[in-house]
Amino acid sequence: MLAPEKLKVFCFPLTPVPLSLASIYGSIKKTPKYKLSKYLEELIQHKEPTVIDALFYDAMFIVQSLPSNLPLNFGSVARLVLKIICNTEANEVHFVCDSDNVKSIKNAEQQSRGTNDASYHITGTDQLQPKDFRHLSVLSKITPGQNVVVRSTDTDVMVIILYHAVQLTANVWMDLGHSSENTRRYVHITELLSHLGPIQCKALPGYHALTGCDYTSSFFRKGKVSPLKTAIKCVVHLEGLGNIGEKATFTDNQNLVEKYMCSLYGQGSLSVNDARVNIFLKKYKSNQLERIKGINAGMLPPCKDVLVQKLARCNYVAYLWKHANEKDPIRSMKPTDHGWKESNGIVVPV
Repeated sequence: MLAPEKLKVFCFPLTPVPLSLASIYGSIKKTPKYKLSKYLEELIQHKEPTVIDALFYDAMFIVQSLPSNLPLNFGSVARLVLKIICNTEANEVHFVCDSDNVKSIKNAEQQSRGTNDASYHITGTDQLQPKDFRHLSVLSKITPGQNVVVRSTDTDVMVIILYHAVQLTANVWMDLGHSSENTRRYVHITELLSHLGPIQCKALPGYHALTGCDYTSSFFRKGKVSPLKTAIKCVVHLEGLGNIGEKATFTDNQNLVEKYMCSLYGQGSLSVNDARVNIFLKKYKSNQLERIKGINAGMLPPCKDVLVQKLARCNYVAYLWKHANEKDPIRSMKPTDHGWKESNGIVVPV
């Protein structure tokens, strides 16, 4: 058995990058985030809207749905997009775009996809940049009782709308999938909100950011569904997750999120450092030499210092989502103050 003073080593990452969150090469761990939206979708039966009063298009959904034989100039592509989004009987249509910054918290994701090439910038004196083009700011102004459909397949969008749906007076659906693939269907967000309840919906942005999205790493072999099932078994876990993103900076009061992390790894410990020791000793205590060879450092939870930085990043993302109805909620917040650093001109996790 290792001496107690030697066990203090588990208060540190042990490796150059934490293997519970990243590969040995430094790239962040990823998990299919669509499994979360699929799980939420299957919780209830959904009815299609009989009338659509307002339709919101996620611009990236349209871009990803464009045919491969695109026109050869931007004007023709723009007309094609306009034709697609106007092919509806809805009374009004909104085409919602993200901003694209060279230095972005999505740099790690772009790098993993091989798309972090900032060589081309489409701009000019005639380019218009709407000052307030957030779909939620417009959604909140929709006449009460109207039917609103959001055309998107992004799990982030579902999480954001479920969080804000508590305050929306419209009847909201998401239009998912593609007719060409026979996967087109509607998810009734308003009914799903009623099924989940406000406590779970408040916890979703922090949960989604914590368990892995385009901006943050996932936990090795934890996925998107099993941790949610663990969370909903305990209202204290949901309370801790619900606190993520409420304020610009995050403090884990009463270590609620840390206790939740311990439960994800099957530990009743009060701290992740103790959980790391417990898991190691369980593997090591008998047949020492052979058993220690089977230990994968990625199976240990992150140590406390790593978890603090992870939660800072998750809070930054969840804060953006929870305040998506505001014009520029993170204008005074720098990623480098919230768990990221700048390296070779891009933003990467600390």
